[in-house]
Amino acid sequence: MWTRAERGVPRLQKRLGRRHQHQQYYSSSLSTPAINMTTQQPPTKKLKAAVILKQPQPPLILRATTEADHVSSPCIAIFADLILVGPANVSPIKNGCVVIQYGKILHVLQKMEDEKEYNKWAAKDSPDAYHHSKYYVKVLMPGMWDVHTHFIGATSRTKPMIEQQWNHCFEDRAVKVGRDVSRLGQVLNSGFTSVREVGGLGKHLKLLVKEGTCPGPMIYHANVPIHITGGHCDLPSDVPLSCYGSICTVQDADGDGALFGKGSDGTSDCLKSVRRNLRAGADVIKLCCSGGVMSQTSGLPTEPQFSPHEIKTMTDEASRHNVLVCAHCHSAQGILNALNNGVKCIEHGTLADEECIKVMLEKDATLVPTRWVIEDLVGEGGIDGPRPSGMSELSWKKMKMVYGASTVAHKAAIKAGVRIAVGCDVFVAEGYGTSGKELKHLVDLGMTPAQAIESATVNGPICLGPARAPKSGAIQVGYDADLICVDSNPLDDVTILANPDKIPIVFKGGVVVKDTSDNTTYCQPATEGLNW
Repeated sequence: MWTRAERGVPRLQKRLGRRHQHQQYYSSSLSTPAINMTTQQPPTKKLKAAVILKQPQPPLILRATTEADHVSSPCIAIFADLILVGPANVSPIKNGCVVIQYGKILHVLQKMEDEKEYNKWAAKDSPDAYHHSKYYVKVLMPGMWDVHTHFIGATSRTKPMIEQQWNHCFEDRAVKVGRDVSRLGQVLNSGFTSVREVGGLGKHLKLLVKEGTCPGPMIYHANVPIHITGGHCDLPSDVPLSCYGSICTVQDADGDGALFGKGSDGTSDCLKSVRRNLRAGADVIKLCCSGGVMSQTSGLPTEPQFSPHEIKTMTDEASRHNVLVCAHCHSAQGILNALNNGVKCIEHGTLADEECIKVMLEKDATLVPTRWVIEDLVGEGGIDGPRPSGMSELSWKKMKMVYGASTVAHKAAIKAGVRIAVGCDVFVAEGYGTSGKELKHLVDLGMTPAQAIESATVNGPICLGPARAPKSGAIQVGYDADLICVDSNPLDDVTILANPDKIPIVFKGGVVVKDTSDNTTYCQPATEGLNW
C-alpha cells in the first residue's frame, strides 16, 4: 500500500515535466538560455551588467532597519560632484567617490588624486560592477545630528502648555509612544540620522528603531532628567506631592521614560538618580542646573539649581561609568556651577557671560544653543508681539527675560570659538522634521555655513563623550556610513538643509533608508559611466 506522499510523487513528476516543456518553449522563443529544470543549474551564458544592476523603481520613502541590516549592508559606490567631509577646516572633495559596505565607509576617493582606484569603481565593464550598486549624486555629506530633542508624545502647540503638562502626567505611555513613532520617520526623512534624546520616551523608541519595528534615526537617550524638587522639569506646582507616587506609577516607579522625574535632593538622592538612569540604559545623564522657561514650577531662568556638591556627586558617578553629563542651564551661575563640577555640555546657555565663555574654552566644553526653540516659541510676531497661543503668561514673561540676552551670549560664544553642537529642543508636534532650521539660526549668529554644518555633523558625537561616541558625523574611512545626498551645495545656501525635499537620499548604517530621487538623475546604471 502506498502512502499519501508516495501516491503524490508520480503526479508531481508529471507536473514538473509539463512545467519544464513550458519553460523550454518560452525560453527558445525569447532566445535566452533556460534553466535546466532537472539539475536546477543557472544559465551558462553570462548576463550583461545592465541586466542585474538597479532598474527604475518606485521611490523608497522610508525604511526600517535592524542592526543586522547595517552590519551586512551591501557594497555601494557613491559618486558625487561635491563631498563635504564634515570638519569646517577641511576642503570639500570635488568629483569624488565614497565606497561603503557592512555599515562602514571603506574608501574616500578623489578623481584626480586617486585616479586608479577611482576608475576601478567607476569602470562600466569592471568585474566589480556585478558586486556593488552605484549612485550618482550632486552633493554628499554626513548625516546630521540633533543633540537636544524630546520625544514626549506631545500634541499640538495650540493646546495650552499647562494642559499638556497635566496630560503628560496621566496619559498612558503607549499613547505617547504611538504619537512619536511617526515623528521618528519625520526626523530621519529630514536628513538627521542620529539624535540625543535628553528627557522623554527615548529609551522605548530606541528599542523600536533598533529592532526594525519603525524607521527612525539612531537614538541616544538620557532617560529622565534629574532635577531638584520644585525645579525645572518637576511636575506642575498644583499637583500635590501626595499624588506624586501614583503619577509616577503610570510612567514607572522612578519616572522611567518621562519628561518629569522625581525630584532629587541631597547627594544621596542625586547619586541614586544617576544610578537609576544608568540602570535604564542611559547613554548620557542630564541635569537641570537652573530654572527654565516653559516649566511652571521651576522659578526664574536666572536662578541656579543644585548645589556644586550635588553636581560633583553626579558627575563623579557618571564618569565612573564613562557617561557624559550635560546640563540644562540658563543662568550664568548655574553654568559655572556645572562647568566647574564636571559637566561637559551646556544646554541653552542663554545668560552666559564672559566668565562662562572663558571657562567653556578652558574645560573644552560644548555649547548647545537651541536657537530653534527660542525662535520658534517667540514666533513671527517677535518678542514685542503678542503672546503665542498655548504659552502661559509666566512662560512668556521668562522668555522675554532671556531672548535678547541669549542672542548676545550665543554670538559671543561663537566669536570666541566655543565648540557648538546643533540641538533644537523640539517638544511640540509640529516641530519634528524641521531641525535643519537650526543651521540657518547659527549662521545668523555669526557662523559660516561650513561651521554650521560641522556643528550638525562632527560635533554631534562629541556630546556623548569619548567613551560612548560612535565614529559618526564625518566622511572618513572606518566611520559609520550615515550619509545624506543634497540637491545643491549647502555652503552656498545652508537653508537647503531645512527642506527634506532637497535631501532625496539618506543612508543609515550603510543602508538606503530613504530614496525619493529621480532614478535617471541619481541612480544611473553602471554601464553608463560618469558624466561630470
